[in-house]
Amino acid sequence: MEKVLEKKISGINLKNILVITILIILNLIILNKPALAQNLIIEGSPPPALQNEFYSFTPAVYNAAGKKTFEGINIPDWSQFNIETGEISSKSGMPYPLNDHVGLYEGIAIIVSDEAGGIAMLGPLSIEVKNINDAPVIYDLDKNPIISPLPDAIENAEYSFEFLIFDPDLKLNVNEALTINLLNAPSWLGISQLPPDTETGTIKVSLKGKPGYQHPGSTYSIQISVFDQQNMRAVTDPLNIYVKNVNNNPVISGIPETEVKQGGSYLFTPEFKDLDLNLAEDFGDKISFSIAFGTDGKAAMPDWLIFNPATGQLSSRQGRPVNDDAGLVENIVISISDGIPDNSLDDSLAGFDICVKNVNDRPVMTHNLEIPSDGVVKQVIDKASQGQSFTMNFEAGDIDLSLTQRPCNTINDNINFTGINLPPWLELVADPENPLKAKLVNIENRPNNNETGPWQNIEVAVTDEQGGIDRFIFNINVINQNDQPCLVQVPEENIIVYEDKNIDFTALSAVSNDDLICSMPPFSIVNSTKTNIIKANDIDMKYGDQLYFKLVFPGEHEAKLSKWLGIKTKSSTEAELTGVPKNEDVGTWSGIRLIVSDRLNENDPERKTDEYTFNIEVKNTNDPPVFDKVPPNDTPFEIDAGIEWKDAAAEQYQKVSAYDVDFGDSVTYTLVSSPAPAWLNVHPVTGVLSGKPSNIHAGINTITLIAQDTSGAKATWTFSVKVNYINNVPVITKTSPHSAVEDVFFKHTINVDDIDKYSGDILTYKLENAPSWLKLVKDWAQNAVLYGVPLAADVGSNIGIKLTVTDSYNVSDFFIFNIDVEFVNDKPVISGSLPTAVVGRNYYFKPYSYDEEGDDLLFKIETDMEWLTIDEKTGLLTGLPLKKDLGENLISIYVYECCPEVNKTGLGPIILKVIGLEVIILPGDIDSSGTIDLKDCILGLQIMTGISLPVSISKDSDLNRDRIIGLREVIYILRKTSGIIN
Repeated sequence: MEKVLEKKISGINLKNILVITILIILNLIILNKPALAQNLIIEGSPPPALQNEFYSFTPAVYNAAGKKTFEGINIPDWSQFNIETGEISSKSGMPYPLNDHVGLYEGIAIIVSDEAGGIAMLGPLSIEVKNINDAPVIYDLDKNPIISPLPDAIENAEYSFEFLIFDPDLKLNVNEALTINLLNAPSWLGISQLPPDTETGTIKVSLKGKPGYQHPGSTYSIQISVFDQQNMRAVTDPLNIYVKNVNNNPVISGIPETEVKQGGSYLFTPEFKDLDLNLAEDFGDKISFSIAFGTDGKAAMPDWLIFNPATGQLSSRQGRPVNDDAGLVENIVISISDGIPDNSLDDSLAGFDICVKNVNDRPVMTHNLEIPSDGVVKQVIDKASQGQSFTMNFEAGDIDLSLTQRPCNTINDNINFTGINLPPWLELVADPENPLKAKLVNIENRPNNNETGPWQNIEVAVTDEQGGIDRFIFNINVINQNDQPCLVQVPEENIIVYEDKNIDFTALSAVSNDDLICSMPPFSIVNSTKTNIIKANDIDMKYGDQLYFKLVFPGEHEAKLSKWLGIKTKSSTEAELTGVPKNEDVGTWSGIRLIVSDRLNENDPERKTDEYTFNIEVKNTNDPPVFDKVPPNDTPFEIDAGIEWKDAAAEQYQKVSAYDVDFGDSVTYTLVSSPAPAWLNVHPVTGVLSGKPSNIHAGINTITLIAQDTSGAKATWTFSVKVNYINNVPVITKTSPHSAVEDVFFKHTINVDDIDKYSGDILTYKLENAPSWLKLVKDWAQNAVLYGVPLAADVGSNIGIKLTVTDSYNVSDFFIFNIDVEFVNDKPVISGSLPTAVVGRNYYFKPYSYDEEGDDLLFKIETDMEWLTIDEKTGLLTGLPLKKDLGENLISIYVYECCPEVNKTGLGPIILKVIGLEVIILPGDIDSSGTIDLKDCILGLQIMTGISLPVSISKDSDLNRDRIIGLREVIYILRKTSGIIN
């Protein structure tokens, strides 16, 4: 009861009730007031409520003193409460509870009090509102009844009509399921629904479908029905749906013939289909055909064709087509219409052509050959048209030629010229602008020297594709003319020659071809072997021609080139380039012409030549640089460590230089990377030496200088430098630390500046007047490292600590510093062993705890054992284990310095074991002593008021087993000890 009061009674504090209760009990015991001996009692159990039916419940009250007053706790919102009678009833004005109120209402309580101060409570109570099944209802989307007719459907269009099914039971979790059906529905119409909306109690339903071409003009009378699981149903009145017609265009089909021969016949009748012709209702379709010709549809119909607009038939007239009808009738389009006015033809066949074929006739050929009286045609010399050329024109005729110009007559005459037994230098060329013309012409630069003499039985024929032919046969005699000599091996275009060496080059060879065009020969590399041979050829050498080679130099270079470069005949077809360039010939010489001719006399009109132009680059031969200023290398040069080279070296050691006889070469200076010392440098351009040695360089240093020119040629010079060791004083460069922290590892590095330590100098350290916790070591760089861990006893200032450093030459430095050790608060200490707990027996355990600084402590635990608690100030664990707590459980005990909570220390997790002990405990025997007495009453009051207990409480002493020792147990003990209860 106490829990219910604390949860449900508004404005009443549980502790106040407990204090009042304690006072009443004490008055009952000490003052023995009989008026309070009678208990105020309220009883009753509310019945369930039914949806849409009136509800009422009034509790029974006993032992009331005077007027009663009632208070309702957590009364359902569909009900009203009477504070004079305690009645819970339906609200007035409506048949409460409604469908929305169906469900279980818990946590209801009724409190009654009388004039004598008595108070009693009935609860917690529960009232279940039971559902009464409701019939479903069919609405449109505006929640109005659906009336006929429904919206019309349209042929071949998606149809949809949406409506609602309402059932208030859908809002409840009663697994309400509705079955929706269509009655007398056509095959094309179906139904679909969305999942129920439990918020509104509705289901959205759609009539959907698509009527086909066979459904227009029909009216369908349907009904919608729905019933629930209790077979309560709703059915609409008959609802009519009319299907509107959409005109379907007629469709025309068929594959017409596209060819007819002259003198043949033509016939084509198309097929058609109109879906609107076979319906029960006449929609006025009247079929007719039309025809069009030409790409724009406006051409006239050929007079050899006949068209029937009633049937769409296309046919030829009797005896047609004839020869004059041969050709192509283009883009014939036959269309169909159903007579429904829509401003367009309904369907058309794809445009097609009809080709009228013709019969072939043999072609006839004419020519204009003009043959010299001697019957000789002279050889063509070259492409410049020197000498004579040969041309013969031919033209063909055919009575069918006019028809060949018409489209589609692929079987009619196409004239073709053919050359038979033609010489290889002669070709038959068609006229690109007139296929009825052709000509015989010589190939460019032909006939050549090898093609002289008579050529007999040369034939030119003309044919059509049907085998008709005409021909002409004749002879030609070719006489010789002087030919141009040809260079067949020449130097590469850009020859590279080195100073003081004989000229040679990579030779380029002309492609082998008897009909070679010498003025522009294609050349390729013969091989990579160098040569100085020039080669030429002349096909007229068999007629006595000789070859003459010559070099022609550009005017501005003739004087210099002629001194060293020449050409010398080696054989009838070969010559060689000769010459050795000198230093003054270094450079590029362009435009050198190589000429070969077949006549020595340049004024001979029959003289023919071939020439080739090339360039020569004379390259210099590189010489290495030569040192002209270097340091002496007879004795080592001495320098002290730490001294700049420029301050210690004499003038002959400051700079090196070298010269190079090659024009344009520059000199770069470097040092050999090994064994050159890293401290010495040379400027790559000026040759100036610089650097500063240190003690690590003490001793003899061997230095090699390099002078390198642009081409990579080198000169070297080696000399020695002796570096003298100079000791440096060690200097402490870093100040000491200011503070350390108690119990924290301390480390601090003190740097010492002594460059000699990197060259073998050993540093030693001495620490004086230092605390015992402070230690000293050297690191890898010979710096001093102070370290240690100060304890609580070391807290405070350490003054006058002295650090001394000494090098290998007994030179030293020191400094004095202080270190303050800062105080750090230590964590508290906790320990102890958990004793075993016994079911139904008092349990307590207090761990040992200690804080070095004497701070206040705070204790907490982590465990799943609900029966166990801890005193946060003392750490005392108390509790009453029950039988269900038997077994081993983990627990962690934590202690903090307080407050705030800092320096957490833990004990555990450790195991707390709960064992059983067979002891009979009577209800009310709170201390498990075996008797129920005033001590148990006092313990109960201590529990209610929050006073800590020295013993644990047995679960058997709890009357109602709610794991709470409360007012009920205390009243029971008082009545037991006063003899009211036996």
